[in-house]
Amino acid sequence: MSKALIFMNRITQVRTGVRFCRILFFIAFLSFGSETSAQRFDLDLSRIDGMDITPENVFQYQLLSTHQGRREAIIRGVIRFRGSDMRISYTMFVGIESGLNQVESLQRQVQWEYSSSALKELFQNYKLLPQGTYEYCVTVTDKQFADNADYSSEQQCILRQSRDLFMINLIEPEDDAKLYEYYPMLSWVATYPIGGALSYRLRVAEVKNGQSNYNAITRNNPVYQERDLINPGLVYPVYAKSLKPYQPYAWTVDAYYKGILLGGAEPWKFTIVEDSVMVASIGDP
Repeated sequence: MSKALIFMNRITQVRTGVRFCRILFFIAFLSFGSETSAQRFDLDLSRIDGMDITPENVFQYQLLSTHQGRREAIIRGVIRFRGSDMRISYTMFVGIESGLNQVESLQRQVQWEYSSSALKELFQNYKLLPQGTYEYCVTVTDKQFADNADYSSEQQCILRQSRDLFMINLIEPEDDAKLYEYYPMLSWVATYPIGGALSYRLRVAEVKNGQSNYNAITRNNPVYQERDLINPGLVYPVYAKSLKPYQPYAWTVDAYYKGILLGGAEPWKFTIVEDSVMVASIGDP
């Protein structure tokens, strides 16, 4: 065999080897890409959809893994409140078995973060959330691909309005009361389990023609309001704007825990008819 032919055969072998390596690299690339791009986890938050989120049920959701065997995963959850910077978040590292996993049953190490210490106390100690609309989102990431920008984590969110059962009840004056005094006693009771730790804001506003109690208290400027009240009641003060006879007034009370709004009472209405003491004094000789 001539030297030229031997040389050509060697070139052909080298080219074939290079081509084979390229094919192996391409197959490995496709396999890696399909592994990282395919959704191998599936979250299901339906068990807690429609429920108030508490420390007891925050992990009551399911996670389906289609991986072959056990995978290490990172689960992140966050509760965000609309129109507020308040938030609760957690990160946990868990082992996920192939098939359906109940997250609350998994061995987990949880790292919590809160936007304020008051929110932490409210959630962890009293199992309550502030008033308002919040979004609870959960994201699961395969730990193996946590730093891979091409990997798509699985995420699911639910939207929830904090339950408001008017846990403050107004007592007096009763709704639509007709009063004979210009400085009535206004009192209420809180049915929250942390009533002793609350402060209150009292508001009184005029009710205009055609307005409901709710519209009046939310849209009209208050003729009187007082914040940071500790006791559940007070007498309408003499330094406040005088109440007019035959003018309907709406009033309500909001409850706060260390500055966090928890909810308010259903607004009631009262009307001053006359002050019998004043009338009697004017009629005296």
